[in-house]
Amino acid sequence: MSVSGLEGFRTRLASSLENSNIRRYLIGVTLSHLGLWMETTAVLWLLLELTGSGTALGIHSVVRFGPIFVFGAYGGLLTDRIERLKLLKITQSLHAVTAAVLLAIVLAPNPSVIAIYATGLVQGLINAVDNPLRRGFVRDMSSDEELPNAVALNSTLATVNRTLGPALGGILIASVGIVWCFAINTVSYAALLIALSSIDRNRLRPPTFAPSGRGQVRAALRYASRDDQIWRTLAVAAVVGTFAWNYGVLIPVYATATMNGDATLYGLMLSTVGAGSFVGALVMAGGSGALEKRMFAALLAIVGSLGLAAVAPSVIVACLALFVLGGSGTAVLITSQTHLQLRVNDQMSGRIMALFSVAFLGSKPLGGAFGGWLIDVSGPRLAFGAGALVVGAVGSWASIHRYRSRKSYART
Repeated sequence: MSVSGLEGFRTRLASSLENSNIRRYLIGVTLSHLGLWMETTAVLWLLLELTGSGTALGIHSVVRFGPIFVFGAYGGLLTDRIERLKLLKITQSLHAVTAAVLLAIVLAPNPSVIAIYATGLVQGLINAVDNPLRRGFVRDMSSDEELPNAVALNSTLATVNRTLGPALGGILIASVGIVWCFAINTVSYAALLIALSSIDRNRLRPPTFAPSGRGQVRAALRYASRDDQIWRTLAVAAVVGTFAWNYGVLIPVYATATMNGDATLYGLMLSTVGAGSFVGALVMAGGSGALEKRMFAALLAIVGSLGLAAVAPSVIVACLALFVLGGSGTAVLITSQTHLQLRVNDQMSGRIMALFSVAFLGSKPLGGAFGGWLIDVSGPRLAFGAGALVVGAVGSWASIHRYRSRKSYART
């Protein structure tokens, strides 16, 4: 890269931070989510200590992510009917309350597994609104020119939290005890609530609310189905979320049974995916070019990385594949949601981003179940290979459909 090209990359990398609203929000959400990942690590560790069961961890995943799949579209409708800044303050306050409840459960002499599940279910229900809400609020703070960089920076910091939070949580658990993870997360919500209180409302996009009445979720589905670019992007996000972003289920067995490693190799592989995700997010934050083209390039990289993981002859090659998987998967996440945010009209933005959350995150339990079944059938190599075939097939279909749609449009 030339000196001028490097300077341009640096400028694009942080261009949206000139907007004070975006800058304050990203600082607040980063501090808050760092505490959240520390708590997430501690919850899983606590459940394992209390039950000694991997199934118990799976149940917690279902209660946390299941509500997004079931209620995510309705959560998105709520974000289209209520001022997002006001609603975000409510969801974050509710998250702070659930964090305090978890802290109280942990401080009890005999922590209740049922109470932990119940709190996780409440958190999942809040997330059914909060997840599309946060994605939509990034749009509210940004101009069309700032939006791609703001989304990419938000994803970059989320990747840092996803990598650093569990590491800090593990250190705290080992050094001072599990309670501190829950205490820090409870306090961390103050950072985001303070940031939200300092937002300049005059710099936000003017709100456009969805009309009241029945059928608004169906209206969003019709809106998405009639726009080739929107439903094609949602289909790609669903397939990647199901068949490529299920690595969390595959890597433990891949590291131990396939690569004959131990917990150290498992941690190394997870860190490798995280490092790849971080690099991919940085590249997207500073990159330029047509979003759909970048998304299809990332899909090709996903297919290659899954295929390489399926046949990797050594740990080094396997880690290389996982690094590329992390980077390319994050690139699809960023380009697809940015493309949707720029494509959708203001009145539909909350519901369409909710459909994106359902497609990408709501598919996580399904992807985990599919990967687990393939592991039982023939091991993680088959699961990685099957993922490569499915993502490759859907990516090819989407690419052909895109070409035909553009050709048809050119003729009219």
